[in-house]
Amino acid sequence: MTIYTGKTEEAAIAAGLAALNSRRDQVITKVVATPRKGWLGIGRREAMVDIVLKTVAETSTAATPATPASSATPQPQTSAAAPQKAAVPAEAPVATSTSTEPTVTPQERRKRREAAIEAVQDYLATIVEQLGIDATIDAETGSHRQVRLVFTTDKEGLLIGKHGRTINALQSLAQLS
Repeated sequence: MTIYTGKTEEAAIAAGLAALNSRRDQVITKVVATPRKGWLGIGRREAMVDIVLKTVAETSTAATPATPASSATPQPQTSAAAPQKAAVPAEAPVATSTSTEPTVTPQERRKRREAAIEAVQDYLATIVEQLGIDATIDAETGSHRQVRLVFTTDKEGLLIGKHGRTINALQSLAQLS
């Protein structure tokens, strides 16, 4: 990785080409950082460009893209590799999804969901108790994936915290558990 700098991207590329004694079509350029003028010189940054010489094979194929023999050779390799990769992942999810769906009944899902809600409720109740807040928590289920926990307390300000940080932390913990 050879990085060249200049006031502009073109100046950095020109410096790199001069150092490598090459033409533009013989190299691969990648802009690492764009230039900035800054304010009164503060935050000023020059353009940074990574320049790598192409190999002999890349240069010859880039110079003759219309040759049928050179364009026909890579196509079968890429087309042969693509179906193999696509076929393996397509079969795997189908087999796993069909095997798990019939074993779980709606009653079991409901029981698992209620158990998860109770676990989160107990977890948050323990945390709120450790904060020294006497609160009760009621769960309200709305939609399929949404549960609303309502805290009832006399110390609402302490539960919310400065700028809502405590209640936001509780919400994050509830989402993780």
